[in-house]
Amino acid sequence: MDMKNAPRKDSKTADVAVNLEDIRASVSLLLENRIDYEFRTTVAAELHQPEDIIAVAKWLRGAKRCYIQYFALYNSVLQPD
Repeated sequence: MDMKNAPRKDSKTADVAVNLEDIRASVSLLLENRIDYEFRTTVAAELHQPEDIIAVAKWLRGAKRCYIQYFALYNSVLQPD
């Protein structure tokens, strides 16, 4: 599951309104470990601060797999800004 950012910044990072309650419900369901899963957060300097990553880590505490990956700008990126 793609975790865009800390809950308070999720809509801003996704650049659309998100239903945070639906995201919370999905996270809770996955944390029950009934199916295999992983969480990923792509970090971009313009959108994330260290405290945001800490907030995501606290939100996902107990998860089997969480990955933080750095954003890399390639020619194929649809919106480089």
